[in-house]
Amino acid sequence: MPTDRDRIKQLQQRVDEVTGQLEKVSSERLRLEADRKELIKARDALGAELEATKAELDELRVERPALTFDQLGNQLRQGLAAVDAVDPGTGSSYQARSATFELRVAIDSDGEQAVLRLPAIGEAVDPGLLGTFKLEIGRASDADPDLTGLVLVPTLAGATAEGAADRLARAGLDVGETTARAAFGPPGSVVEQDPEGGAYVEPGTTIDLVLAASEVTVPDLSSLTLDGAADRLSALRLAVGDVTRHPSDDQTGTVIDQDPAAGRSVPVGSAVDLVVAAPAEREVPDLSGMTKVGAEQALAEAELRLGRVDERTSDKEPGTVIDQRPAAGSIVGRDSAVAVVVAKPPVRRARPVPDVVGRTRSEADEVLRAADFAPEIIGTRPFENGADPATFDTIVEQEPQAGTPSAAAEVGLVVVASGEPTEVLPGIGPAMARRLARAGMRTVGDVAHSDPVRISEATGTSLVRAEAIRDAAIARNRRER
Repeated sequence: MPTDRDRIKQLQQRVDEVTGQLEKVSSERLRLEADRKELIKARDALGAELEATKAELDELRVERPALTFDQLGNQLRQGLAAVDAVDPGTGSSYQARSATFELRVAIDSDGEQAVLRLPAIGEAVDPGLLGTFKLEIGRASDADPDLTGLVLVPTLAGATAEGAADRLARAGLDVGETTARAAFGPPGSVVEQDPEGGAYVEPGTTIDLVLAASEVTVPDLSSLTLDGAADRLSALRLAVGDVTRHPSDDQTGTVIDQDPAAGRSVPVGSAVDLVVAAPAEREVPDLSGMTKVGAEQALAEAELRLGRVDERTSDKEPGTVIDQRPAAGSIVGRDSAVAVVVAKPPVRRARPVPDVVGRTRSEADEVLRAADFAPEIIGTRPFENGADPATFDTIVEQEPQAGTPSAAAEVGLVVVASGEPTEVLPGIGPAMARRLARAGMRTVGDVAHSDPVRISEATGTSLVRAEAIRDAAIARNRRER
């Protein structure tokens, strides 16, 4: 059994072990803290570098770098000096003796001297508004041409016409043809010359000059789109002014008027106001009561077109217009669509037909209308001599029969009256008599004098059957006579 002394010894060992572990943990913590501080410093440095890089990038994107002629010359001289300083023992198998540089730049002025204005990153520039600046640089050698007696043409870009003439005179040269065109640069300054600066020519040679125009001629913008007109004006260093839209039969979105007018001379930078065609205006006609075909014709005459066609239950004539959008009298653009709603008959529920046989015509009319049916006379029976006067003008037949469920809107009636009844012809019942009556053939005489085609169309029967009906009516008509 361990004694107290052994127990104390064990505990002391454990204390030493824990103390050693704590020291290791403390040392590791100090190392991690140092690493954290280094990482923070590195993070801050990278952040500062990132911000500086962003600022430099933004500056490059926004500014258009400008070089004076002296700065350009210094840069080129430094480049040539660097080429000359290259160790000839590098193993190069060739030697550059001359170089030609061509820059497409806008020649501008910083208020004191001419500068070459380089396009900014991402800038859209019309190539026609840039000048060509050429430099040819080479080392002198025995093979170079003899320039004795020749004079160096000065570079005149950015100079005024007077300044260019003075510099040419001092160089022993003369001003040749002077023209002007729209270009970037101070109005009246040189943007091109021929021969170009740096060339060697005979004394007295004339140098043609092209100046940045102070005034330009307004172009004809008619029929151009708004974007096309803007591009045309920008190429001439003009701007788009106020843009208004006016209803016109011309193509929508094209220029129909401008101010100043085409052909006028205006200062560079002037604005040109434009009038652009909007859809021509038309008055919507009243389509109510028209069929779909009639509405289409009326709209076509108004240079409009029929749009959506919907149906709505109505007591108006089925298939006729009962509503429209836009409403009649509205002012809309040419070729606009007009939506219409046409009437459709209400869905009738089948109901028993009242019994009106034996009633007078007026009584039958009242009973049928109360039951939501419309009476329609489809035939007559003659009132014979000696008959009971009370039977005159009474209903002797009806179609459908009394008590029959019917969803139809009308009930056909045969009434006692003067004249021959169509329903007594062979094969002619109330239903067919009703169809003949609707077509205007209410008596045997009407049928006898009708064309078989008309009878066929009215009854829906074949032409052979229609001829048989007509022949029966003719025979009946002869017997009655």
